[in-house]
Amino acid sequence: MSNFTAEQLAAIETLHCNLLVKAGAGAGKTRVLVERYIRILATGAASTDGIVAITFTRKAAREMKERIRAKVDDMLTTADSEEWKRWREVANRLDTVAISTIHSLCSRILREHPAEAGVDPEFGLLEDARAKELLDEVWQETLTQAASQAASWLTRLLAVYSPVQVREEMRPLFDKVLSEGLVGPDLEQSLWPVGERADGRRAAASRLKLAYRELFDLAATAKKKTASQDRLQSLREQWPTIERIIDGADGDPDQLDELETAFRNLRGGADLGEALRERKRAAEALRGAILDRTALQLLPDLCELFRLAGAEWNRLKRVGRMLTYDDLEAETERLLLTHPEICDRYNRRIRFWLVDECQDINERQRSIIYLLAGGDPQQLTGTGLFAVGDVKQSIYRFRGADARVFGRVESDVRASGGQVIELLDNFRSQPELVSAFNDFFGELMPATVCEDDTDGADAVEYRQLQGRKQLDGHARIDLWVLDGAEGAGGDPREREAAMIARRVREMAESTERPVQYREIAVLLRAFTDVVAYEQAFARTGVPYYVAGGRGFAGRQEISDALGLLQFLDNPRNESALFGLLRSPFFLVSDEGLLLLRRAGAAEGLWAGLGLAATVPGLSAADRTAALRARPLLERWLARRGFLTPAQLLRESFAATGFDILQLTQFMGTRRYANLQKLLEMAETFMRDEPGGIADFLSYVELRAADEGEAEIDSEMGNTVRIMTIHKSKGLEFPVVIVPDLQRKFNSWSQLSVFVRGIGVGLKLPDRQGNLRESARFQRIARTDTALERAELKRLLYVALTRAEQRIILSAVAKTTKTEKTLRNASGWLDWARHLFGLSGSPRQWPAETCLGNTCLHVCLDEEPATGSAAAAKPFKNLTDLAAAVELSTDIRRNLAAISVRQTRPLLLSPSSLGEFAECPRRYFYAHVYHLPVPPDLAASTDQHREASEATASVSIAPRDLGTAFHRFMELLPSFRDWSEALQQALRDSLPPQLRQEAGALMQQWAGHYADSALYAESASVSADLREWPFNFRLLTAAGALPAVWLSGQADRVLFYPDGTLGIIDYKTDQLTTASLQQKTAHYRLQLAGYALAARAVFGLPVRDARLYFVRLGHTASIDTATPELATAEHELRELAEFLRNHTEEADYGCRLSHCPVCPFQTICLKE
Repeated sequence: MSNFTAEQLAAIETLHCNLLVKAGAGAGKTRVLVERYIRILATGAASTDGIVAITFTRKAAREMKERIRAKVDDMLTTADSEEWKRWREVANRLDTVAISTIHSLCSRILREHPAEAGVDPEFGLLEDARAKELLDEVWQETLTQAASQAASWLTRLLAVYSPVQVREEMRPLFDKVLSEGLVGPDLEQSLWPVGERADGRRAAASRLKLAYRELFDLAATAKKKTASQDRLQSLREQWPTIERIIDGADGDPDQLDELETAFRNLRGGADLGEALRERKRAAEALRGAILDRTALQLLPDLCELFRLAGAEWNRLKRVGRMLTYDDLEAETERLLLTHPEICDRYNRRIRFWLVDECQDINERQRSIIYLLAGGDPQQLTGTGLFAVGDVKQSIYRFRGADARVFGRVESDVRASGGQVIELLDNFRSQPELVSAFNDFFGELMPATVCEDDTDGADAVEYRQLQGRKQLDGHARIDLWVLDGAEGAGGDPREREAAMIARRVREMAESTERPVQYREIAVLLRAFTDVVAYEQAFARTGVPYYVAGGRGFAGRQEISDALGLLQFLDNPRNESALFGLLRSPFFLVSDEGLLLLRRAGAAEGLWAGLGLAATVPGLSAADRTAALRARPLLERWLARRGFLTPAQLLRESFAATGFDILQLTQFMGTRRYANLQKLLEMAETFMRDEPGGIADFLSYVELRAADEGEAEIDSEMGNTVRIMTIHKSKGLEFPVVIVPDLQRKFNSWSQLSVFVRGIGVGLKLPDRQGNLRESARFQRIARTDTALERAELKRLLYVALTRAEQRIILSAVAKTTKTEKTLRNASGWLDWARHLFGLSGSPRQWPAETCLGNTCLHVCLDEEPATGSAAAAKPFKNLTDLAAAVELSTDIRRNLAAISVRQTRPLLLSPSSLGEFAECPRRYFYAHVYHLPVPPDLAASTDQHREASEATASVSIAPRDLGTAFHRFMELLPSFRDWSEALQQALRDSLPPQLRQEAGALMQQWAGHYADSALYAESASVSADLREWPFNFRLLTAAGALPAVWLSGQADRVLFYPDGTLGIIDYKTDQLTTASLQQKTAHYRLQLAGYALAARAVFGLPVRDARLYFVRLGHTASIDTATPELATAEHELRELAEFLRNHTEEADYGCRLSHCPVCPFQTICLKE
């Protein structure tokens, strides 16, 4: 093997024992994993059935499969005939290899053994958002029921805590306990072990009394009398009272506060100062010990609350046949522990276990891996475990990961006779940056940041990395800093974001060393303030992409679309109407809205909108927009009970051009993709939880906190990427910007603290309601703080090691009165200031400062005058856009960044076949890019024009007429008189204001159909299906190519007495007798598709397939003999093969004859 280091080769080729690979940043661990997998196959040590690979994310699993597939393809090109057969077999099995996340593996194990595991084999997985919603309901219901029953345990809790504290602040503790699987009979022992329940009050009181005596003795023996000593002498005379307060504090610890007032502003020399501090520490220790007893008395009541909520949660999951991610782990571990024969089966069947990102597993996951790899949860007894990770990159403690588990795995691998290999060569970053990592983290990683090295929290040994990347660029580390002195205007984070956006633009426009936007990543500790960066980039005209963000519902385009639904749900919601009218749906100005609101007087804006034609002072543009808005909103209000949220959104987009307008704006790709995602959410909602507008709004609100923006292929666009450091894991970028260095470390403000393996500590309120820390809380909080600080070091390490060429740190810095050390640092900036010697005011910092061989370039930013930054393009009126030269260019540029993803099956609707026949280019825009058809920008299609001619005097959409007529045909057999059936169909399908008009139009159609031979014949069949939905597979999936299905709905399937089938499709096209033959030919493939689907599903021959043209009252048919259907099927498969293999615009030719009536003529290249 070439191009591997000796350590990498050892990791690839050592197959006889357990192996732990400690892979530093940029060391090529994924490549090693893939090569080891191939090595196992090449040596015959195991087949694909004998290897299981566990990754941290589904994305990592997909990428590993793709790399293995590529490697197998390489092997096929060089193998001899015998080897080729073996690798061909491997290639054929790659779709089913066991490469997955730990949760997918657990799910598969449970489904393979449902009886032994005691789970439903068809269990569903509760996603986090839904689980949170249900758990909220369980928690609230548990408390409500307990309150209604005056439960004694709740009474005791409420005697100490407020209802809000019990309901809201106890909930995070319950979530942690639940996720650890501790809710059970041993809960009290887990939260507070019996061995740690010793009463410390007497010892603490003795310590405090001793501290007072020593303090009084110091004051009495002092040679020089001071005011402080005089006050202490006075206190000495009050000792009996003080002693009674100390002894009585057991019943009321707030009495200790009375003693504190006497010591305010007391000062002294070194000895007296230390004695004063010891007295304060002793007083706090006594208070903490007293509060410990109160907390311990509340423990059974707290556990009862948790047990009741946990029992109801488990019952709800059983009824719903659902499991959470935590359940998958817990049930799998229990199954393997209680059924050793199942464990043994996996031990024998699977020879090699490959575990990626081992530093991010938790204790329970480690137990499962040990059981599967050897049968013992506590020690490694097998020899097939290969684990790779880097403890310096363990950053998922908030998800339950424990960096200390990695250290245990290392010890267990050694104890099993296995090997530990270190990969210290960095192939990602420039050598200068690797040297900087060594200098900075060599100082930071040792156990010096936290006050105590608690439970191994800081036990990370930093090993020097070696830079192996070839020199191909300029490496540099910068610190951009703003002076945060008092009086500096504006929010500090907004100022910093503006500085970063401006400097990024300067980097991109530099003539000396320009940087592409796509080369830059801004890595944040959290998304809390991501909006500030987005707004700054937008104002400066810097394109950006938020990767994995959670701000979907907050996006302006989504807020506008939801505002429409909010108004339709409640027309009295005037604030929603205001926002809707001023949004790009209608673009009424603020001045115009004010005039309309005044015109509506007491009846409000909606009434004013109806008076738009006569409102004085209204601009021409606002009057036009208002006159356009009122009838559209009336139409949607009338139809809101008949249309789904997705249909309402699509119709509103089509009527106003709202979504196409997004493509012309700054970040138009993102805006448009978000709207498409909203439509997908609406369709998913109707499939999974069908309901009305209000239900959908609640559905979106529930998911708003965790829902990210739509995924688009940002690599195709030149955009700055904004993401969390966690999201950047495994990625690399030429330039990394880490802002907000001044952000403070977390401090404990919660009511409780919990650390796995130690237990819980509580705060308790004093007489004023202030929460005071118990002694146990303080001890556990110190441990938790130590663990958190250690992870923050690792988080910064992950952020900086993503960089290939340049690191930019950014901060708003203030002058500090006392310089921070590594021990008392309050943020990342304090670490940097200490290590690089940046003291005093940032205006006094040197332009360059060094740590070892690392030079930090400091740039104090002088903010420009307000308004100097370039702004993004504002919205324009849609009518103006139709004539704008840049329209086509803007849309096409934004479309270029939308990737066409085919991971799902490709669904072809029968109507889309007709569109492709008319013009392949039109099909591409409508069904590959899914572009809307804005009426303001498009000419009418043939179908639109025909419908328009037929309904020129009515306000009813052709689609509504079609829906009503289909309902009529469905009802007709149930009525003696066809006119009664028509009236009922109108009542079922249309709002009242449209029924009379539609009835007059449809009267002739209904009469023709009721008197037709087709109706008489179809009424006499043995059975029939109406509006029959079907899916007919045209092509199976082939590698990365998706399966292709013809998916639609046949108007009617007839079952004749002779065992044959008939197909009827009703058409409302406007046509003449002369054009009948042409229309029949146009629908031939569509009708043949119905026939093929029916034949495949029902296993019966198709006697006939007919079209009934409603307006003309005429029937036409196609030949359904076997040869003709075979020809049609061949045509459909050829078309499907073309469509799934071609996703580029140039592949779809333009029929120039269709251009005059094409809705996409403004953007089509016509070539």
